[in-house]
Amino acid sequence: MKQIIKLSTDGSLTVHDFPTGTRSQQSEELKALIGETCETLERVRPFRLYSVLGMTPEVTGIPGQAVSMLADEEGLLKNLEVNPMASWLYGTDRHGNTIVGNVLFVGEEYACGGIDFCGIHEKVLPMLQQALKLFGGGRR
Repeated sequence: MKQIIKLSTDGSLTVHDFPTGTRSQQSEELKALIGETCETLERVRPFRLYSVLGMTPEVTGIPGQAVSMLADEEGLLKNLEVNPMASWLYGTDRHGNTIVGNVLFVGEEYACGGIDFCGIHEKVLPMLQQALKLFGGGRR
């Protein structure tokens, strides 16, 4: 089974199986992983995820090779705690916009309706885990 990475506001990293089921069921499980108050997922493409950590930004023919970050769309309105690592990846130091709450790193793949989320490719997952730990995630 393909997996995804959760980066909590305290910097801890955990690996989870990508949810199964319908698109709606998957969305509900992803929101629950981010946090109990998450109602809307926001796909974020933090430039340092690609420029510094070396992840693939564009969807390819290999499911899960491209990686993006999911956050709680309404996190700022809910006054969620700042996620320092996710904010650094996003470039908060350059533009001042922060990422708050827990985030997920997921794979992307082509689907009949466009692009869908999926688990991260098995060769990409350990590279992303190592890079996140190296740059400050995984404290604990």
